[in-house]
Amino acid sequence: MTEAILAGKKILFIAPHFFDYEIEITRKLERLGTEVFFYDERPSNSVFAKTMIRINRRMLHHSIARHFARMMNEMKGRDPDYVFIIKGETMSRSLIERMRTDFPHAKIILYLWDSIRNNPNISALLPLFDRALTFDLEDAHAEERLIHRPLFYLDEYADASAKTAFEYDACFIGTLHSDRFAVIKRIAARINGKIFFHMFFHTRLLYAAHRLFDKGFKGARIGMFRFTPLCKRDTVNAIASSRAVIDIQHPRQTGLTIRTIEIFGAKRKLITTNGSIRKYDLYNPDNVLVVDRERCEIDPAFLLKPFAEIDSAIYEYYSMDRWVRDIFGL
Repeated sequence: MTEAILAGKKILFIAPHFFDYEIEITRKLERLGTEVFFYDERPSNSVFAKTMIRINRRMLHHSIARHFARMMNEMKGRDPDYVFIIKGETMSRSLIERMRTDFPHAKIILYLWDSIRNNPNISALLPLFDRALTFDLEDAHAEERLIHRPLFYLDEYADASAKTAFEYDACFIGTLHSDRFAVIKRIAARINGKIFFHMFFHTRLLYAAHRLFDKGFKGARIGMFRFTPLCKRDTVNAIASSRAVIDIQHPRQTGLTIRTIEIFGAKRKLITTNGSIRKYDLYNPDNVLVVDRERCEIDPAFLLKPFAEIDSAIYEYYSMDRWVRDIFGL
């Protein structure tokens, strides 16, 4: 059904580069028969540009304006059926209004995979979209224009669920921010077993800054960290080889991270600091252990019990195929 409805459609897809998920989404849309024109929402992916976009976007106003002016010129005559925007951190009212003028037949869709409190600029723009969705349940409750739609797992994680031999008792794969490293240390100290770590920093400079100014990094050594992200194949393999996966959300975030959904797709147990997971249909205390960021108590029996099977309809809901259908309202 999705294939038939989207086949032959043109999609202008604007999203940040984020561990190649934008590539996976593009591939999925193309497999459904669409023609996708992808543009990064950022004019640059340097650490400086990412930081300035977050804390003082006006400093990059001219760079952002040139970036989107080039995009709009390149899209002339292509007449997309959809404009699909993820996050929208660099969006402006004037840009969306120009899209309305230049692409009068296009449906403009927004998906937020970050909380509004981390992207407050987007609130004033919500009335401009034909359809707006968010991964954050609290944001959806607070803003009537937002539809709640959690993230997805890739097909590779569903394939990995068949693996039954475990090399690790737990694993953590993720970018270090906020108090993540301190919480990881607390959780690791409570797990009596083998743990796989891939603790990622974008640059060695960021590591050095944390090492100097963050008390939570006391005793940290550079060899504990990685400065290149783990590729998808190795990420899937590490999760498939682990009894449980550790997830530590940003303190200002309540939505379920994509790692949480991937763990669910691989049918692995989850140790998480995000208590809001109890509000979701995928929650089962046999599969999910919610821990306090400070105390991090781990019941040894949790890791020993097998994964409790879940309803097939719930499992399908979190697949990427179903996510695409829901995003486009199909």
